[in-house]
Amino acid sequence: MLPLPAILLPVNARELSSLSAAAGFPVFHVGAVGSTQDWVKARLAEIPPPFAVLADHQTAGRGRRGSPWYDEPGASLILSAALNLSGLPFRPELLPLAVGLAVARELEGLGVKGVRIKWPNDILVGGEKICGILVETVFSGGLRVAVAGMGLNVDRAPFGTCLREHAPDADRLQLAGDLLSALPELGFDPAAYAARDYLRGRRVRVGEVSGEAAGIDASGALVVRRDEGGFERVHAGEVRVEHW
Repeated sequence: MLPLPAILLPVNARELSSLSAAAGFPVFHVGAVGSTQDWVKARLAEIPPPFAVLADHQTAGRGRRGSPWYDEPGASLILSAALNLSGLPFRPELLPLAVGLAVARELEGLGVKGVRIKWPNDILVGGEKICGILVETVFSGGLRVAVAGMGLNVDRAPFGTCLREHAPDADRLQLAGDLLSALPELGFDPAAYAARDYLRGRRVRVGEVSGEAAGIDASGALVVRRDEGGFERVHAGEVRVEHW
């Protein structure tokens, strides 16, 4: 079994116990780690999902397609959770969008206004990024497991905005517990997503595809109404919003 680092024990063990109780599964804590995604994947053979890890800082955090993710130590909510995909009530490819919808709803529950989801994995407030999401699928012990990670700016934001600007009384650990407890019960409501869809109706470019974003389809692909006519379904790529 991989050793748990000496910094595993949190400043307040009671808070960690409360987090695990709220989530309904084990939650670990590390002060600093290369990547919470890698931490979880390295322990799948020893710890059955679901379980999660909460970190104060990542030294090698990453987003989709390997892009770097930066945070200031102690200023963000950084976590990854291992989830068993068997019995998922919706298509697995919708999982990143379902996680994004869960994050958006939790922020709205804190009174944050103007929360939007930017396909495929960013949460925006007032048009500025507040949270990034990364979902990776792996096989472990014959099970298909999703490792769902998120980094949410709480106290400061090197880029974008932070929770403190919109909900100054929000508690980082309380939010972590609420998010973790929502993960095993994830559902995907297309109408709820559409109501928070940042891209819909905007002019976008994804690679060689440009036109008006027209929502998502049943598989979670971005639907673009092309300038030259017809629709294109985009399953991956970086989206750039353009001016008309």
